Amino acid sequence: MKLQGFGVIPLAAEWSETATIDLLESARPQASFTTVAAFISWIKQNVEPSTTA
Repeated sequence: MKLQGFGVIPLAAEWSETATIDLLESARPQASFTTVAAFISWIKQNVEPSTTA
C-alpha cells in the first residue's frame, strides 16, 4: 500500500506483548519501533514542529 503520496508515513509500533512482528513487517512500514523511547526519538529526528497558531 502506497500512502506516502498522501502525506501519510506508514509506521509500526511493535512494543506491545501482543504485537505480531512478522505481520507488521509484511506491511512494509517506513519505520518500526520496539520501544516507546525509540518512537519518540524518531519523531524528534523526523517530524518538523508545527508553526501554525
